Amino acid sequence: MGPTMAKMEAGKLESLRPVVRGGIVYARSRCDKSLLSLLGIDRLPILTRDSYLACLIMWDAHNESHRASPTDVLARSRQQAWIIRGRYLAKEVCASCPKCRILRRKLTQQLMADVLKHQLRPCPPCSYVSIDLAGPFRAKAMGNSRAYIKLWGLVVVCQNSRAVKMYATSGYSKDDFLTAFHRFTSNNGNPLMGCHCLR
Repeated sequence: MGPTMAKMEAGKLESLRPVVRGGIVYARSRCDKSLLSLLGIDRLPILTRDSYLACLIMWDAHNESHRASPTDVLARSRQQAWIIRGRYLAKEVCASCPKCRILRRKLTQQLMADVLKHQLRPCPPCSYVSIDLAGPFRAKAMGNSRAYIKLWGLVVVCQNSRAVKMYATSGYSKDDFLTAFHRFTSNNGNPLMGCHCLR
């Protein structure tokens, strides 16, 4: 109570209408008679924000639900004591809480890749393509309706128009791929440069 007594003697606590009882400085308010039913205590001690007890009370108020708002933490701390200039202490507690730091961390955002030079040139569709094999997919066999077979899909994406084509293949071997890719080149012609894998 030493720093609080010094402030009271200097006349800096007149707005709180302080009263000393048993060596402890308490704040008086217009609702002193209802303080017990409102807060659960009949007296509200006055503490300076640099005291260790004020710091413990503020941490206890913050740890109730790890509220990030200093205003909420300050309001909860006033259920136990009136801390002089407690808003600054509430901000320090909220800023230094390790759990709150983890909860409000900023994750790295995905960066867009640079646009390739050939994607900005005027050209016919499917001049520059990306390919990939998707699957396997389960499909009914043509000869036996109760039997199922596995199919893969050759996905071809035009890098300029973003058009997507998919061709069914019976497997993912080299011959199956070349058969499906030959169907693509028969309709659209050969790409101008090597294909890119979507993966």
